[in-house]
Amino acid sequence: SAEDAAAAIVAALRRGDTAREVRERAREKLEGIREKIAALRKLERNLVRLIAECPGSGSSSACSIMTRLESL
Repeated sequence: SAEDAAAAIVAALRRGDTAREVRERAREKLEGIREKIAALRKLERNLVRLIAECPGSGSSSACSIMTRLESL
């Protein structure tokens, strides 16, 4: 979360880290955030596809969402 990233940077500043070290920590946090966003976007695309494939009526076995969940 934004609060976690800010807390890590503040902690680094309190430890007396150099500006370079603080910047590197911020970059690491940013990379982690970008990875999470990418994973969420992938999940979103998959859910959109599954929802579109599910007829929304009839037996749950006809729904691609249920089929996918059963294969996990």
